[in-house]
Amino acid sequence: MNKILSIPMILGAAVMFTACAGEEEDLFDKSAAERLNEMKSIYSARLEAQPAGWAMQYYPTAEGDGYLILADFNADHSVKVAMRNSYTDNKYAESRSVWDVITDNGPVLSFNTYNDLLHIFSDPDDFWGGELGTGIGGDYEFVIVDAPEDASYMMLKGKKRGTYTLLTPLEEGTDFETYFEDVINYQNAYFASSAPNQLYLRKHVGDPDAEKTYTFDVNNAAGNIRAMITLEGLDAITYGNLHSFIVTKRGGKYYIRFKDDVSVGDGEIVREMVYDEANDQFVDTAEGTVVLCSSAAPEFLQESWEGGHAWTIQKKNNTSEKYNELMTAASSALTKINRKYKIGDITMAKSDNGLSELSIQYGDSKQWAKYLFNYELTGNQLVYTYNRPSNDGSENIKNANVAIEQFIMSFSGTYTVAPEVTNLNLSKIKLTSQNDANYWIILNY
Repeated sequence: MNKILSIPMILGAAVMFTACAGEEEDLFDKSAAERLNEMKSIYSARLEAQPAGWAMQYYPTAEGDGYLILADFNADHSVKVAMRNSYTDNKYAESRSVWDVITDNGPVLSFNTYNDLLHIFSDPDDFWGGELGTGIGGDYEFVIVDAPEDASYMMLKGKKRGTYTLLTPLEEGTDFETYFEDVINYQNAYFASSAPNQLYLRKHVGDPDAEKTYTFDVNNAAGNIRAMITLEGLDAITYGNLHSFIVTKRGGKYYIRFKDDVSVGDGEIVREMVYDEANDQFVDTAEGTVVLCSSAAPEFLQESWEGGHAWTIQKKNNTSEKYNELMTAASSALTKINRKYKIGDITMAKSDNGLSELSIQYGDSKQWAKYLFNYELTGNQLVYTYNRPSNDGSENIKNANVAIEQFIMSFSGTYTVAPEVTNLNLSKIKLTSQNDANYWIILNY
């Protein structure tokens, strides 16, 4: 059957078609190539927007360690790349090359001329223990996944390997070599493999219904940091998970960021943490409910003494000038008694009778004079009071010269107990006299 359309219906249809056609033209008024070129310009501008450059948290492979790389992208498309790690013999090194944002099914940051540092990770001719022909297995071209308008960060993804690299801006005026020195010194102080105390990753501290505690065992080798994270009470070899992380600094604060999400139970994850100086701990930047912490210095000192450990005061090493004056005078007095006598190391430990034993090394055959002290640790306060010599020989040494006696008696007093640097690394504990702030000593684990 024939259908007859009225003129108004035809005109209405024509209007609708025209409107739709206009919308289509607005939506596709630029070609794909034009849109990609526009994105290229935008992302290039954002890379150049940080005058001091960027800190790259670079992971060459899905399984390996991470590396801190600094890069400064210039408007002339030159780039300065700097590193200080095992591939540079742990010395500062920098290299210049060319960069570009290319279009390859999306914007891609390409280091498109050979860079002596960055291309170490991707050059197949470089063999560092991986599969021959693949080099270390990293990328030199990165898909730009996220780059906010304020250029506050940039997230990249390796074009071949698919590992993620986070770029964060450096503060204006940052000197690359100084930045590495600062971050590496911080990393070695706060995350030392040799630290004697246990670190903990704790979730919802103080909430008995939600609190979980994980041990956090650090391995800091050749600048690559990783931690074995294990739910407390479980065997690390069987149940632990190894997580690499990188230390950076921005806005005057230190951050650690894990390569992968760290699960802390109940579906909660941690990826990045910032150092909370006031509480001497790291706090997760997402929810603020997970902390990385350790026992306080007084608690650890007490535990170590109870366990029979002797702390060492090294001669003229990180001790106050007033202490050194008393020690030097006592050592000179010993030399007058016997030219082979002089004070060496001094140790503080708990004795079998519950007192503390102060042992002073002297003489070429390493004789020890030993003295007993009463001690009481309450909060961050140590009360240390002279009791008696451990034996007749020690009493004779003490009574031989007033300078020797004054030195021994100078240990009596009330001290504030604190970490030399941080509770995260208690290899050194500082005792400061509450009566005289100019008298302090460092106990070495």
